[in-house]
Amino acid sequence: MIEIKRSFPATEIKKIELEIALGDLSLSTASDDRIGLRAQIRSNDETELEISDAGGTLIIKNRREANWLTHNASRIDLALRVPTTAAATIWAKTGLGDVSADGVAGLAQIITGKGDVSAARGNSPLSIKTGKGDVTVRAWRGDLEIATGKGDMAVSDLTGGLQMSTGAGDTAVTRWLAPGEGAHQIKTGSGDVAVRQGQAHKLGVQIGRGDCVVQQVSLHGLDAHSGMGDLNLAGDPLGGQWVARAGKGDLTLTLTANVAARIEAATRHGQIFSDLPQVKVARPGPASPHGGRSIAVVGDEPRAEIKLETYKGDITVRTSERSVLKATLPTQVTVEAPPAPPAPPSAPFLSFPPVPPVPPVLPASAAPAPPGLTAMAVLESLERGEINADEAEALLRALD
Repeated sequence: MIEIKRSFPATEIKKIELEIALGDLSLSTASDDRIGLRAQIRSNDETELEISDAGGTLIIKNRREANWLTHNASRIDLALRVPTTAAATIWAKTGLGDVSADGVAGLAQIITGKGDVSAARGNSPLSIKTGKGDVTVRAWRGDLEIATGKGDMAVSDLTGGLQMSTGAGDTAVTRWLAPGEGAHQIKTGSGDVAVRQGQAHKLGVQIGRGDCVVQQVSLHGLDAHSGMGDLNLAGDPLGGQWVARAGKGDLTLTLTANVAARIEAATRHGQIFSDLPQVKVARPGPASPHGGRSIAVVGDEPRAEIKLETYKGDITVRTSERSVLKATLPTQVTVEAPPAPPAPPSAPFLSFPPVPPVPPVLPASAAPAPPGLTAMAVLESLERGEINADEAEALLRALD
């Protein structure tokens, strides 16, 4: 084995490229103002490693004759120490090997064909790609993009945008704050997804097969789909729109105590349970004795729009027992809801005594209700499918 040590003035380096066919890459901070390199070559040939420093770009890689496909290159493990004051952009790539980075500024991309990746305490937009391997990122500030063919992904204490995808593997995001109005995405072919303690504008979650847990979040938009798996959602929709769909799986929605929302739930084969007063309505298409559709409206306008759909599975809707949603976000932001009113009593679908049918009439928003019309009659008409939910709401507003 040969060990090579070199150092370079950080003020003269604007870009660093690391490209190794076989070996681990380690990036860390330096205590002085120079970039330090230590390379361990598992052969007695120093020419296996090429180092060039010209035009503000530092390139460290296997020699040109090394064939990545046949793996005839010698193993080279690199350790690079970069001062925190350096302004260099760093690109790291290894065909087979692990990559770790801690406290390194300017890290832009990490690629490994097969190997685990860990990154911590950085402050830059970062793209991570691995064919097979786990990815862990913590205490990061900057937009994050992660893609792995097979492997678990874990992100904690992130301030920035988020794009994550894996063919097979579990995904976990904890303590996440995304400023602005961007859209964020998590995709997995097979694997569970868990997002806890987060605040963002919009989040999309797509799962081929696996469970989804989204808890203690404040999201204006949420679109969660699972072909086969349960969906468990809890948080504040911020007056926006949440959609949750499952081909086969149970759906559970837990809202903060004083959220204003219109919740529409539908299952083809399953039951609907709720802490909120609901109206069971007719669903389009052939009637099914095993399914149902219901609408619950709570709070004053403007209301969030929430749609829950599963082909086979139960749906549960409830409010949180706590009046305050607290999430310890990366920047110590606390999301709080106002004091909650007393929770409504738990009850199944509301049942109403027979009432003579009243022809549905949709008044203008400011027009008075037709004479003799009652709220009970409106709900009965809605239940029979004679009017839709929007018409029922307009009639109830006219009665008020």
